[in-house]
Amino acid sequence: MNRIAKTFMLALILLLLVFSLYPLGKDIDRTSPVNANPIPELFYFPKTSFIKNIAFGYNNLLADIFWLRSVQYIGQHLMSDNQYPYLYHILDITTSLDPRFINAYNFGSFFLVIYGNDKKEGIELAEKGIKNNPENWKPAFELGFIYYMKHDYANAYKYFSLANTLPGMPDMYKTFAPYALGKFASPQQGIQMWEAMAKMSDNEFIRSSARHNIAVLTQKINVDTLNQAVQAYKKRFHLLPSALSQLVETGILPQLPEPIGGMPYEYDPTTGIVTAQIPKF
Repeated sequence: MNRIAKTFMLALILLLLVFSLYPLGKDIDRTSPVNANPIPELFYFPKTSFIKNIAFGYNNLLADIFWLRSVQYIGQHLMSDNQYPYLYHILDITTSLDPRFINAYNFGSFFLVIYGNDKKEGIELAEKGIKNNPENWKPAFELGFIYYMKHDYANAYKYFSLANTLPGMPDMYKTFAPYALGKFASPQQGIQMWEAMAKMSDNEFIRSSARHNIAVLTQKINVDTLNQAVQAYKKRFHLLPSALSQLVETGILPQLPEPIGGMPYEYDPTTGIVTAQIPKF
């Protein structure tokens, strides 16, 4: 096929796509629940088989278009109802057009399970990623992480272990399978997992989620450290400190941990309990 023919074919594909997606776009963009009986968004959305039939070899280009549409879809519903009933369908088309689109699998499954509260479809998307990319460790690791976040430690161990057997799996992450087997969920281990997710992904949403969760877990570690230090002070001096600064003055701690997210520590000298608000970002 010469260059002119290819250009014509691409224009035809895009034209067909525009006509097929225009009604969908109008309906997806209408996020306000004014209409009591809206026509479902899926009614307008092309089937995967239809899109693949008109691709004519431009599968990756169309996958990119649907990927951008999925991001737009998420953004619109984040600003309105936080409901994503057809996100899986869009991502299923995306990954059917480009079965090696690792970011679509990983971000899609993560978002569907953790933020969209759709465990079934999120897991199906991750399993599809593993099936279509049997030599890539990232989809298996992602599914292990999802199961770990859902406290399904048996399946977390299963998929972390699978990731451990695949080429390119970093040695530093290979301890996560034993964590899941032992059902460990310490803040330090949680931080390690979120750090792994941030390094593994090039998606800013996942990285932002990782930073937030690392901050929350770090705040918890700091509060635990301060409470332990208060008890150490009590054991040494047989009374509670009147202020947290005394922990440093008496050498119990070299310094007070820096509050995370600008949330100061609150100390009750009558009970000896230190608390802190959860950081919000």
